[in-house]
Amino acid sequence: MADTAFELPRIDGESNGGGDGEGGTGMAGGLAEYAKHEVAEWDSIEACWEATGARPVDCRWKIISNGDAVRRDIRARLLAREMKKDKIGWETVFAGTPPLWAFRALCSIVRRGEPHDQRGAHKLRIIDIKRAFFHSVHSGTVHVLPPHLKGTDLCWRLKMSMYGTLLAAGDFQDTLAKCLVEECKLVGGESSPCIYHDPKCDLQAAYHGDDVVAVAYADDLDKFTEKLGKHFELVVKATLGPEVGDDKKASLLNRLLTWEDSRLLWECDPRQIDLAVAELGLVGSKPRSTPGIKVSLEEREKAVPLPPEAVRAYRGAAARIGYIAHDRFDLLYPAKECLRGMQNPTDVDLRQLKHIGRYLVGKPRVALVFVEQKNLKDPYVTVLADTDYAGCPVTRRSTNGGIVFDNLKRCTLGRLHRRPRRCRAVRPSSTAV
Repeated sequence: MADTAFELPRIDGESNGGGDGEGGTGMAGGLAEYAKHEVAEWDSIEACWEATGARPVDCRWKIISNGDAVRRDIRARLLAREMKKDKIGWETVFAGTPPLWAFRALCSIVRRGEPHDQRGAHKLRIIDIKRAFFHSVHSGTVHVLPPHLKGTDLCWRLKMSMYGTLLAAGDFQDTLAKCLVEECKLVGGESSPCIYHDPKCDLQAAYHGDDVVAVAYADDLDKFTEKLGKHFELVVKATLGPEVGDDKKASLLNRLLTWEDSRLLWECDPRQIDLAVAELGLVGSKPRSTPGIKVSLEEREKAVPLPPEAVRAYRGAAARIGYIAHDRFDLLYPAKECLRGMQNPTDVDLRQLKHIGRYLVGKPRVALVFVEQKNLKDPYVTVLADTDYAGCPVTRRSTNGGIVFDNLKRCTLGRLHRRPRRCRAVRPSSTAV
């Protein structure tokens, strides 16, 4: 796919035609990737109208910064803006995503057994598929209009999937699943389309979008990576393990993984904690020792709604706390209480939210711990549950909470999942009135 001459806007001082010199891909580099993978071919706008009965899908550039203040990593990605789904079923628009506990289960599995045996040690590998959508054939007929072709009678007809198109995620999932089953000889899980295992070598794997995580012996991981690399462009981000040459720290879905001698730590992104405290204006404030407070019925009845200008700020801060709570089990219940007030937040809800912020000032980092699990002949899962019977003073609803442990009775601190859930109101039966 050749390209016509055009002038690209500059981003953050980069020269036209490349990256920013400190890691990243500019707009010209992004278009070069489209040409390299033969994502589209030239077509006329008239042919687009004849084939689809509509004009080409508009495109725009999205500037993404994946770095930090020390290491800049600025990328430019061309996105289609396909919105209409009248002729497309919902089942083809969305792709499956695994539950977060699937990756925690892999963290627990990698710490099972002896640290070293005849084949070495189990390791956890994180693989990133570069330009994931460019490796899957687009299943529909879509024409797009990139910015540099506006004002001409030309457009692109997609051959491969493109970011921003409705079918891209589903097409990529089908391509990846076919590779995992036919090339890598893995068996799919029953609970999620994103988890797989190899019964012959005991390899366990899960993927989320273009991130693939696998646990196995080193030689089996190398074979798996080699087979996957025949179909996709891969980057091995980290291989966590006990040996000297293995990585000891890694990032997975913006979570931090730390390998220590006798355990593996999982914690949320510390940057989210700093942002939450800053959004609430609590930097340097006095910390609290508990994550939540008990609100009485009288306080709820006297609550005053927040002014309109404060509602947006409350919703943003509460949503961030809710995101953090997925990896901070100590915040699950108080975060749930704050999220209940998202529609019409009050001063009481804000007081609860700021209490969580002050708690984070004193306890900014809390990790889930996966310790070594030796001599396991029959691994199993233990589920603990409890409820605060009619605990809500307003609705008299209960909140059920559960936590899943992997091999609890064998002294494992590997918490896989926890979820609070509100139940229906408790009402007396007609015979008890």
